[in-house]
Amino acid sequence: MQDTEMRRPIHYAAACEGTAPLKYLLEKGANLLDVDSRKTSALHLAVQARRAENVKALLTHGDGPGLLVKLRDKKGMTAMAYACETSDPSCIKVLM
Repeated sequence: MQDTEMRRPIHYAAACEGTAPLKYLLEKGANLLDVDSRKTSALHLAVQARRAENVKALLTHGDGPGLLVKLRDKKGMTAMAYACETSDPSCIKVLM
């Protein structure tokens, strides 16, 4: 299931306040590497929404960060680049 921007439930859950929706989707097998039409991942959106707990949930799920932290959107930005751009120390700390 996806919307017109190719966003899936995991994208919206990553930007939600609180980790419950995101953790539920992860437990049900949501793909961490799904990207939308702008190549934006759930991790990108969690960082942009300044949801450090969701960033942590994404990075600690399954095999860990691996490819997730290396994903670049259409602008060439990684999640860390967005965290630095928004000057969000809590997300930067989790990403390090």
